[in-house]
Amino acid sequence: MGRRRKRPEPFFRRFDGWWYVQIGKQQIKLARGEDNEDAAWRAYYRVMARQGPAVPAAVLKDPTVTAVCNLFLDFSLKAHKPRTYGYYRDFLEDFCSFAGKLRLSEVDSSHVASWLDRHPDWKGTRRGAIIAVKRAFNFAYAEGKIDSNPLRTVKKPPARARERFLTKEERQAIFDNYPEGDPFRDFLFALENTGCRPGEVAMVTAEHIDLQNGVWELDEHKTEHTTGQPRVVILTPAMVELTERLMEKHPAGPLFRNEDGKPWTRAGHDQARGSTRSHLVGAGR
Repeated sequence: MGRRRKRPEPFFRRFDGWWYVQIGKQQIKLARGEDNEDAAWRAYYRVMARQGPAVPAAVLKDPTVTAVCNLFLDFSLKAHKPRTYGYYRDFLEDFCSFAGKLRLSEVDSSHVASWLDRHPDWKGTRRGAIIAVKRAFNFAYAEGKIDSNPLRTVKKPPARARERFLTKEERQAIFDNYPEGDPFRDFLFALENTGCRPGEVAMVTAEHIDLQNGVWELDEHKTEHTTGQPRVVILTPAMVELTERLMEKHPAGPLFRNEDGKPWTRAGHDQARGSTRSHLVGAGR
């Protein structure tokens, strides 16, 4: 059997500030401005509708929220890299645990708001959670699996700009709240000593490690689509020691895991960072 072709999707280019979709060798502009993703998707639907006749898709008759999310996750599993798929899966599974039994005719934007209210610690991930849910419903609608999208009016909060960097003393105060052996202490140590983003540290496995040269080679990173090259992270002696210890503990799968032995998720380490903020207040900072 031939390899199934990935359906084109909108993507954003920071260098010129436009959303695009690539059809064959042609890149078509959709909308300008990173915050205009909804407009980009609307333009995308119009572009795809002009691509020629297609066999009508079978519309699901008032499916559950879980059914809609599973449609997208089935697609994501095949079309996206494991890290991206895991990002969507974590949010959508949580949303389905709250609203999964509701039918399409019963769900609306208020259910998304109520779901987010259950997670007050999701300060930095609310935007990502909304994007995941909207993407699932946008996909089902674009594929003709549902005849309406009840979540099309849900608004994403703007991307938050970093207000300031923590001082060395503040970072140490946070670090000191976690004893030796605490898995989040290892996670924080890696962030401090590699300069990697939380998502990059969370994805590191033994396959990414070259101990002979003392480096991590990350094949999934923020600029991968631009450079086409892995990101090489040079490790300090202390990071080599930590990496060796975690490799012995977790020879397969992510090295950095929480106290339950599960890989850190974006929501999970954001919640843990929330607890560090409370520790910082307690330390008089």
